[in-house]
Amino acid sequence: MSFPLTLLIGFTAGLGACARLLIMELFKKSDFWQKLQFPVSTFLINIVGTLTLSFIFWHFQPSWINKFITTGFIGGFTTFSTFNNEIIILWHSHHYATGISYGIATYVTGIAAALAGMWL
Repeated sequence: MSFPLTLLIGFTAGLGACARLLIMELFKKSDFWQKLQFPVSTFLINIVGTLTLSFIFWHFQPSWINKFITTGFIGGFTTFSTFNNEIIILWHSHHYATGISYGIATYVTGIAAALAGMWL
């Protein structure tokens, strides 16, 4: 892979991270979502990212544009590390059931989203 392509993928990853931050900040401003212990914004970001990634993977030929979207934007948009950290925070805050349900819901829904992307 060429150096300019690597830089462009890095740039699109930054755009994905900025989109994630914007969505997370919007959810933080909502009193309704703040009352829930469940990290809805990270959950939705990861599920939408999984669905999109799966759809592109199964329905488009590999190309440099796919790399921009999948490795770049979606790679920056989705966040496995935040997901894991939120589970630890929930556990440490004694919200055991919420942490466990968040983990299970994310994996089950993520697999369903990946399958949906394949079948769309």
